[in-house]
Amino acid sequence: MSLNETSKVSVVIPCYNAQGTIRRALLSALSNEGNLDHVFLIDNNSTDGTLDLLKELAVEFAPLVSVHIETRKGACWARNKGLGYVKSEWVQFLDADDTISSQKFSNQVNYGEENELDVVVSPCLLRAPTGNVRESRAIEFPTHIGQLSLFDSC
Repeated sequence: MSLNETSKVSVVIPCYNAQGTIRRALLSALSNEGNLDHVFLIDNNSTDGTLDLLKELAVEFAPLVSVHIETRKGACWARNKGLGYVKSEWVQFLDADDTISSQKFSNQVNYGEENELDVVVSPCLLRAPTGNVRESRAIEFPTHIGQLSLFDSC
């Protein structure tokens, strides 16, 4: 099964004082353009000029990017705010200092749809400011998680 037109991915990026990293994160999300529905940049009380930069990025990459504000402190609140705007079936949460490959959406959505999954999680590469790279630990989930809400802790 290949990614169909209704299987677009929305990206939610919480941003707190991310002026130095958000452009790189956004560009990596936009590199998935064939599968991208929308990117929601959620400012979360930044004090370093991040909000002004987010507004500039939204203009530069309109109509794919929009900016929203969450005043409750914490990335979980910003993620929940962004999730409220999502209309696509799939969501990618991305931190403002992360990057993703240009094939991530097609690979993960295809895998999720072929296996009739609701959630797809993958390991990642961790790159230190020194340039050192290592793989993340293996991801382990219980075989049945029931009616778990990932965002109830906010």
